[in-house]
Amino acid sequence: GWVRSLVLLGDGRVCSGSRDKTIKIWHVSSGVCERTLTGHEDLVWSLVLLDDGRVCSGAWDHTIKIWHVSSGVCERTLTGHEGGVWSLVLLGDGRVCSGSGDNTIKIWHVSSGVCERTLTGHEGGVNTFVLLGGGRVCSGSGDKTIRIWHVSSGVCERTLTGHEGWVRSLVLLGDGRVCSGSMDKTIKIWHVSSGVCERTLTGHEGWVYSLVLLGDGRLCSGSFDNTIRIWSDLSI
Repeated sequence: GWVRSLVLLGDGRVCSGSRDKTIKIWHVSSGVCERTLTGHEDLVWSLVLLDDGRVCSGAWDHTIKIWHVSSGVCERTLTGHEGGVWSLVLLGDGRVCSGSGDNTIKIWHVSSGVCERTLTGHEGGVNTFVLLGGGRVCSGSGDKTIRIWHVSSGVCERTLTGHEGWVRSLVLLGDGRVCSGSMDKTIKIWHVSSGVCERTLTGHEGWVYSLVLLGDGRLCSGSFDNTIRIWSDLSI
């Protein structure tokens, strides 16, 4: 089945999640599939690498699984979402944040498997995250908004509005601003503290599905219009 998610393991291997319900571990140089992880009952939509080298996966079967990569063993299954798990982000303190088609965000303690908090407020599925400083996380949703959350309190500090389509991708710029890609075919650059949209980048003729910040500060975007665009001079 088609491949929906990738995560770099940091040792010359990459992990892929697929519609065929499996996760595969690949040795990049040789192209060899070293291991196939099975256990999910539906499409594997999101992957994140934990600090200890284990992999966390989110799937359309409403679950999150924690995998020991070398053995292929699923060490824990986290349940509680009522929709597919569409997005994951590592908080860096032994916790993982998950976004779901049930419109909620959950904060999980990985070691215990306990859901410590559920964040509500989005009116559409949570497609994407980016981690901010100061214990905050930014989420993009099918409700066309971006929300800034204080993780410990669960408070939504700010809602960013302006997109006319689902927010599919987020990336943090080096100066603390956030870029969002949307199904409205645009990319927006946001000042997080004020919530102001400082700039809208236009040019794509299809949904903007993926964003990545390049090492030199330029922005790279991928779209349903079959193109990749490189953006420079992102200042106001």
